[in-house]
Amino acid sequence: MFRLWWITVFVVGLTFNVVSSHDDLPPGHSEDEHDEEPEDQADENDPDKEEIDDEEKDDDDKSEDVEDEGQEDEEEDESQGDEDDEQDHNNLEHDAFLGDNYTEFKGLSPEDAKTKLAQLIKDEVDLNKDGVLTEDEIRQRFHLTNKEYRKKEVLETMKQHDEDKDGKVSWEEFKKGHYSDDGKDEDSKEQMKEDEEKFKFADEDGDGKLDLEEYVAFYHPGDNPRMAEFTIQDSLKKHDKDKDGEVSKKEFLATFSDVNDDAKEEMEKDFTNSFDKDKNGKLDKEEMKSWLFPDDDFSQEEPKTLIKEADDNKDGKLSMDEIMNNYKVFIEDEPNDENHDEL
Repeated sequence: MFRLWWITVFVVGLTFNVVSSHDDLPPGHSEDEHDEEPEDQADENDPDKEEIDDEEKDDDDKSEDVEDEGQEDEEEDESQGDEDDEQDHNNLEHDAFLGDNYTEFKGLSPEDAKTKLAQLIKDEVDLNKDGVLTEDEIRQRFHLTNKEYRKKEVLETMKQHDEDKDGKVSWEEFKKGHYSDDGKDEDSKEQMKEDEEKFKFADEDGDGKLDLEEYVAFYHPGDNPRMAEFTIQDSLKKHDKDKDGEVSKKEFLATFSDVNDDAKEEMEKDFTNSFDKDKNGKLDKEEMKSWLFPDDDFSQEEPKTLIKEADDNKDGKLSMDEIMNNYKVFIEDEPNDENHDEL
């Protein structure tokens, strides 16, 4: 399942009102008196006016048609955007399972797809080679493929930041690529200070630059035990006001004081239902990982969903027969209503 943290989205409708006014009428005259007479007089004085008025009316009609078409296009774009988001949601589970092999399944016949899927599971997913997939094996698969995907994303970012093309990113290169205002306002200055400290810690070999592995650790500290510990300690330094080595619910919510009430309510639910595993009202270092490193939340939650969709005998694991019987769960873009629960 996907959890949207402390973000509440509001959809605002735009209403356009066209207001007609007779404010230009001469003093002492009613609107009714001037509904026809000035128009008739104007027509007598200017025989071309009627033709001009017709042309202006046609132009107005065309303008309204263009506005209507633009509004319809905008609504279609929004609708298409919602469909694309849903499609991305559907694909993510399959991408995470298939990894780099995802495109290789496109256009395959059912039998070829089954054969290829069985070989993939045997070679890369069934870690103990017992012919059965457990929730933990699927979770490790998701963790691996998502980590590889994040690395590819960081590589693309690195290419943009690495101006001298030496395969590494210096602090100055990062700063130039990341801060458009060069940290001139107070918020940017504070964030830049924190990022520089984090950047220096990520520079494990101390050469003043980050290679790809170090840059991945910088952007995704949850993937690197050393950077994860740095991030946890840094968070405790900022938010653990009573210095007990944990973050209380009050301390947690105080970190998001600038959000609206609805978002704060959602964050409180996340704290209670997702982060505070032992229900003691505080987050220890281990519990803080779910809060600070949401990158891998998909890997933790989705294996249960995948097993539920293909586990015909409901024993909590997947045999090869069950996988083959439900092979579309693993390779198709769109879920089949008969075999899928809502993700």
